[in-house]
Amino acid sequence: ALLRTIPGGFARLDARDYSTVLWYGAGFLQMIGYTKKQFENELHSQCTYIHPEDIERQISIMNEIRQTGQSAVYEARVISHDGEMRILTMTLCYVSGEDSWDGIPSFYSVGIDVTKERAEQERQRKALEDAYLAARVASSAKTNFLSSMSHDIRTPMNAIIGMTAIAQVNLASTEKVKDCLNKINISSRHLLSLINEVLDMSKIESGKIDLVPENVDLSDLIQNVADMCRPLIAEKHQEF
Repeated sequence: ALLRTIPGGFARLDARDYSTVLWYGAGFLQMIGYTKKQFENELHSQCTYIHPEDIERQISIMNEIRQTGQSAVYEARVISHDGEMRILTMTLCYVSGEDSWDGIPSFYSVGIDVTKERAEQERQRKALEDAYLAARVASSAKTNFLSSMSHDIRTPMNAIIGMTAIAQVNLASTEKVKDCLNKINISSRHLLSLINEVLDMSKIESGKIDLVPENVDLSDLIQNVADMCRPLIAEKHQEF
């Protein structure tokens, strides 16, 4: 009844060759994915079901506990009869020939299949890694966006301030004031579109932008850009 409560199996390994399974019980065969006939006729009761890359490590652990008398717990991969890779948590303890009932020095082992648990841990690790990378991309995108946007916002803002100042000193000239108001209107609309982009955090975090094709009057577009830049140009005493 106690053996059946363990979700795994038991095995006794011959310490003379580190390979022959002298005895096994509980769910050992189900754990390694072999029938009794397959295990005895195909593997010849050898622990060659252990993944080749893990056998050397297992032998090293066996040598260590044989010398120290301590037990060990480790994980190893096994290859089932149908080629499925499984991960087992195994315990090992050594019993010398003098202490053994039949005089054969042996390693006693309990194994538990943890394949599903390790697969779930790997899935969670990958999910955390993906979330971390996504957060880094989003953070980097926001930093880059706001860095460039801070400059872009100043351009129409300076144009509005500059045109307002020009209008104030030319209140007697209706045409001059009208021209300034038109340029202020253009700069205000451009500034509003920039602010709307700043508020659209989902677009910023993805690092993407939506492009919509539409008809544009190239002459007006260039004139509008020039009008917004003129106050900055004048401030630096440059010619355009």
